[in-house]
Amino acid sequence: MEWNEWISKKKHAFYDFKNESSDETVVNETDAVKKFLRYRLSPEGKSTDCDRTALALAAYEKLWQLDPKHPLFEPDTMNSFRRIYRLCLRAYDATYWDAAGKLTDVERLQWLLSDDVFTHYAEINLHPTVQKFAALTHSIGNFTVVPKGFNMRRNASLHDYWDVTMAYFEAFLGKKGFQLFVQKYTYDAYVKKDGFTPKTYWKEHTLHTVGLPQHKTVPDILRIIDKMNDAIEQRGKQLMKQLRK
Repeated sequence: MEWNEWISKKKHAFYDFKNESSDETVVNETDAVKKFLRYRLSPEGKSTDCDRTALALAAYEKLWQLDPKHPLFEPDTMNSFRRIYRLCLRAYDATYWDAAGKLTDVERLQWLLSDDVFTHYAEINLHPTVQKFAALTHSIGNFTVVPKGFNMRRNASLHDYWDVTMAYFEAFLGKKGFQLFVQKYTYDAYVKKDGFTPKTYWKEHTLHTVGLPQHKTVPDILRIIDKMNDAIEQRGKQLMKQLRK
């Protein structure tokens, strides 16, 4: 999509950047979850992410005056669909998941996309909250930039949860630095009304209790995803408003 076309319409705050793919099977897929799975199986999806498309890089440059080739920063997708989606599927039926055995990443994606498996998990796959997250995960409201190399460390130590990532930056930057950080990158949706206390996705989610508790049920996880969706939508609208200026 061309730049002027993208920023011209309000609904494009929720534009799915997977539609920038050169793979027609991805672009033509109308089911948001299947589109995510197909993208991850595509050559592009195996080697990079939608947060690095030319359109996204142009947005970062305009929003934060960052050259796409800046040696100290790199793009990042804030809320990980794949991680929370897998946890939701296992909460729904872990026995069925485990019965598939130990699969490689590609094999697991293919398994999830197969008709019988997709149908078995239809209650999750077709749920409006999950469908919305599958699309929003690659929208501008879920894209940011982070210090070079931080993305990999965040995945390992913070499980890709953006609420505890905010808690990490709050501890690292201090109150004043964190407030400036929130303002610069438009993270208002992730902090409380005081402007510097990070919100959490569930009670007692902290830097020391990162993993999703085993007792969380499907309804619990869907409520967590709702919080993610709301934050992505709010930030997406704010960023598009800034870009239109």
